[in-house]
Amino acid sequence: MREITIGDTFNNGNFAYTILDAKREGDIVTVKAQAKNIAKKAETLYNGSMKLRDSESNTYGHRSDGLSVSKINPGIETQGEITFEVPEDANGLKAAVNTDGIQNAIDNALGNDVSYVIIDIGL
Repeated sequence: MREITIGDTFNNGNFAYTILDAKREGDIVTVKAQAKNIAKKAETLYNGSMKLRDSESNTYGHRSDGLSVSKINPGIETQGEITFEVPEDANGLKAAVNTDGIQNAIDNALGNDVSYVIIDIGL
């Protein structure tokens, strides 16, 4: 599997997802992303569909999620910024994306691993 980086579009669940930019200011990382509904009906882009992982395998949840939308109609694209608070010495950061919020909740409840697409954000 090829490595996915900033600017690459990939399909994940009902969405085509692209990381547009990532920047870091101290302990705050901001990731700009867009998602397009590729399904045949309106779909929800759930809050928390992106996490960050560092070179030590630590996983960070978002501080704010400006990408999530309650319903996105077919063929419609949304764009937003997701911010994370990470230790200043965390390095090798990669975005981990899984847009299937319902399946994630089921897998977490059952103790199953949740599958993510990993994107090198260059930080």
